[in-house]
Amino acid sequence: MSTIKDVALRAGVSRSTVSRVMNNHPYVDEEKRRAVKEAMMELGYLPNSSAQRLRGTETRTIAVLVSRIVNPFFGAIVDAMDEVAAEHSYRLILCNTRGNADQELHFLQLLRTKQVDGVIFASLVNDWETIRPFSEYGPIVFCNEYLREAEDVPVITINQKKAMYDATIHLITKGYKRIAYCNIYDPLKQQSTLSALAEDRFLGYKKAMEEAGISFDESWRFAGHSVEDGKRIFTELNAWQTNPMQSLREATRSLQVSLLKQKGMGGECQMI
Repeated sequence: MSTIKDVALRAGVSRSTVSRVMNNHPYVDEEKRRAVKEAMMELGYLPNSSAQRLRGTETRTIAVLVSRIVNPFFGAIVDAMDEVAAEHSYRLILCNTRGNADQELHFLQLLRTKQVDGVIFASLVNDWETIRPFSEYGPIVFCNEYLREAEDVPVITINQKKAMYDATIHLITKGYKRIAYCNIYDPLKQQSTLSALAEDRFLGYKKAMEEAGISFDESWRFAGHSVEDGKRIFTELNAWQTNPMQSLREATRSLQVSLLKQKGMGGECQMI
């Protein structure tokens, strides 16, 4: 395997000149630059990418963190990101955290070690106090998910509270009154949500119900966001002797896919 010393000997220049050419240093004689590039091509020499990263060279790579790679919701988002990235000569690497806090931190090491130029969080597990130190190594952007305390971090999202309010109002105006709600939720801790996004969605749902004069029943709330959760929830609803859930307002895409597959189990169910 050729080394930088071999390239220098072939080109008839010093190793420092070869290094400056590889790092696109402006103050290199064009004839020497040409000789170095020809020598690199003849010898099949490739610069050490890890060493270049440590010297601050851009990787033109962005890490995108998602909780479940099989969730079709993320597929559409990442595809749009990739289209824009390609237009600017960037590439994406998809990091599947599986909703695990340690795995999320593992992928953040890519930013600390300069293996990527930035990180986009399409899902979030850790709190900002844990994530914040990594922002010193490169830009961080939140997409869809967000943390209220991370005030200086760019966020690409919609008004989650209004979106859920509008969706619930739509069902109410169609005559539905007993509207179930599915989202990330820990009933044992009696907390409605585990993220700012999910909290805002639930607040929008409750606001619509309250304005319509519909009392919220805690039994109408179901915990879950995966395909497996969707199957379980629909089975629970279908098992009720009188089907009280005229409508099921679900808040995650993979859960909705599962619910649609299970819809043939019986009972009237309107979904958004």
